[in-house]
Amino acid sequence: NSGTDSISVESRNGAIIDANGNADNFIAQLVNLRALTGIGSFADSIETRTAELDVINTGINQGIIDIRNTGDVLLTKLINAGDINFNNDTNVTLDTVVADFSQGGVNGGDFFFNVESGSVLGVNRGPGVEFLTIPDITADSASITVSGSFGEFERPIVLKLRSNLLLLSTISSRFFLDGPPTTVRDNSAIQLSISDSLNSVSGQQLIEVESLADVNRAIFTDLRNYDMEEISVRLPRDQIFEDELQDYDAQ
Repeated sequence: NSGTDSISVESRNGAIIDANGNADNFIAQLVNLRALTGIGSFADSIETRTAELDVINTGINQGIIDIRNTGDVLLTKLINAGDINFNNDTNVTLDTVVADFSQGGVNGGDFFFNVESGSVLGVNRGPGVEFLTIPDITADSASITVSGSFGEFERPIVLKLRSNLLLLSTISSRFFLDGPPTTVRDNSAIQLSISDSLNSVSGQQLIEVESLADVNRAIFTDLRNYDMEEISVRLPRDQIFEDELQDYDAQ
């Protein structure tokens, strides 16, 4: 317990295990943990009370990372060459989470993530859409339960997954780097996803709304339908690109 300072613990040839039951193991503003054969276990998590976690287990498929934190937290690094189980009671900000045997691609490793009473945000990576090239979560599969929102409209969570995603939240805003995994089950009440064509649109974000029930019908009141071989929708003049105005006015 170091209060507002930092704690660093390293087990170069072994594991970091819990020896005090459900009591907190580390209390500090920043907690750094390094091990070879695991940090915590499914049977007995490492308990932390910190605002920032920097945790790496280096052994290839040797033990898991299992941590339960109390309080809003930034996951600067949560990296294991294997599985990760992380639980938090309030808001979580993601920077780098990697559950991957190779730590270079997506070759195995599952991420189990639960937020009991809060939301999940992506770390601020600066202006523009550069953040879409940097995964917040890398794993073979991810099982995520969040009582609040998962990502934001302006800053979706970037996922690099191979096999499966199971997600439950109130509102999900997500982007799959290198395409979606084999199976996607998003049971969130409202689901937003940025189109893969985002990068080709200069300074604009294309948002896909999963259900027409989520769209307010009033936004269509100023549109006029007309027929030309197929059914089309004619947009108002102020919604036309400049290079199309001449053709628009000629009609």
